Amino acid sequence: MKTILIIVLITLAVQETTAQKSEKIESDRPGKAQTSYVIPNQMLQVETGFDWLKRDKNMVEIQHPEIVMKYGLFRRLELRTRILTQTDKFQNPSYSQSGLEPIEIGLKALVTEGKGLIPHTSLTAQFGIPGFASKAFIARKVFPKLRLNLENDLTNKSTLEYNVAAEWDGYGDNPEWMIAVSPHFELGEKWQIFVEAFSSMQQNKEPETGADGGVSYWLTNNVMIDLSGGVGISNAAPKRFANIGFSFRL
Repeated sequence: MKTILIIVLITLAVQETTAQKSEKIESDRPGKAQTSYVIPNQMLQVETGFDWLKRDKNMVEIQHPEIVMKYGLFRRLELRTRILTQTDKFQNPSYSQSGLEPIEIGLKALVTEGKGLIPHTSLTAQFGIPGFASKAFIARKVFPKLRLNLENDLTNKSTLEYNVAAEWDGYGDNPEWMIAVSPHFELGEKWQIFVEAFSSMQQNKEPETGADGGVSYWLTNNVMIDLSGGVGISNAAPKRFANIGFSFRL
């Protein structure tokens, strides 16, 4: 009888775990637009990416890596931490600087669950901590990053992600405003492709407008890899960039 009871309990536990993990992982990667979905309760998700960006003929920026860690605190709320190590290389004069960007901590809250014309909506609030950074990248003050994430289903195999964000850098008082629009298309059960247009604007500066695209592949429902790249359209935007990433949840 004890053996039968143990088998039943194990079976129920496995079924519960499977139910929690039956949906494919939703990642903020790749691209500029971030997902509107909050990760499941009491699950840990890690998203890593390596980025190469040629800002202009004099500067190359390398992120090695960016790490975003999320934990499902409640069904509608996740805790978030962003850690980024970066190298900036300059040609004239020739020098480089490397180190840790200010660590960011924050929350993402689910606002509405999508249905029909109503988008799946969430709000992200992160704060950069000046002291948690290398000397080359230390900020002057705590700085917020606020983002409204929205997503609509277009068909059974396609969605439209769109974001609006206001981000401060820890130095000035004027935020950088960013918008991104990104349709996604599923190719079978494992593959997804996306294209995207984005622009960022700041007071007294020329807008940085660009376009990118890429592909994601789910190794399992809880493990995803991605590859993307893009180009600048406006003169102020980075000339070109490429990114590869890996996301998983436990």
